[in-house]
Amino acid sequence: MKLAASDLKWRAENCSDAICVEEWYENVTPRYLAFAANAKMVKTRLSAGERPAKQSDPAPHVQAVNVAAAYEANGLAAEERFRGKRSSIAGVVLEVRRDIGDDPYVALLGGYRYGAIKLVFSTSQEPELAKLKKWQNFAATCVGLGLHYDVPVFDCREQTATTSKVEARPRAQMEGMLNEADRLNGECRGGLPANPRTSQACKDRDLLMTQIERAGWCWGHAGEAGYQRQWVECLPGD
Repeated sequence: MKLAASDLKWRAENCSDAICVEEWYENVTPRYLAFAANAKMVKTRLSAGERPAKQSDPAPHVQAVNVAAAYEANGLAAEERFRGKRSSIAGVVLEVRRDIGDDPYVALLGGYRYGAIKLVFSTSQEPELAKLKKWQNFAATCVGLGLHYDVPVFDCREQTATTSKVEARPRAQMEGMLNEADRLNGECRGGLPANPRTSQACKDRDLLMTQIERAGWCWGHAGEAGYQRQWVECLPGD
C-alpha cells in the first residue's frame, strides 16, 4: 500500500492532463499485476442458460485502472463507452465483500480519483469468488452500470434468457433496497433540474432499480397505470 500511495502522490503532483494520466496508468499497472504473478487467473463461469459472446464480436478487454483513468479524464465519455455495454474487466483484487443488497462484489484496484472498480455478482457465483485473495489477478465479463455513489460499477451476474422468470428474493431481504429506491426517486423527481444533487439522485435511482430488477422485483406489472404501480415480483414481460 506504501507503493500505491507513492505512485498516486507522484501522479497528483505531476499529471495535469488526460495523456499524462493514461501514460501513468500504463506504467504502474505492471507493478500491481506483479503481486499476483504466481496466482491463477480466475474467470467467472457461464451458467447453463448463458451463451458466450460470438467469436466475431467478443467483449472488449480493459484493465480496471484504465476504467478509472477514463472516468477521471472525461466522465461523460466514459459513460458512453461503458454504461450498458459488455466489457471484460481485468485487474488486481482489493477486497471481496457484500453490498447493501447482499450481493457479493469484487473491488479491483482503480486510480487516484476512483480508487476501486466494483464488480457485482450473484450469490450463485460465490463459490468461485470465495477462492479469491487480495492482490490476485481477476477478470470477468460484465455490463457497465455507470457511477454509483461515485464508484464505477459493473454487473457481472450470470445472465439467463430474458423470457424466463427470475426467482424473486424474499421481500424481507429487499426492503432496504426498495425503500432507498423510493427515497432516491422522490429526490430525483422533486429536485431542481439544475441541482447536481438531483442529477446524482436520478443516476443512483436508475442504477439501484436495475439491481432490484436483477433480483426479480419490478415497479408494477406491464400495462398498469402509473397510479397503480408498486413494488411487485416480476412476471415474464414486465
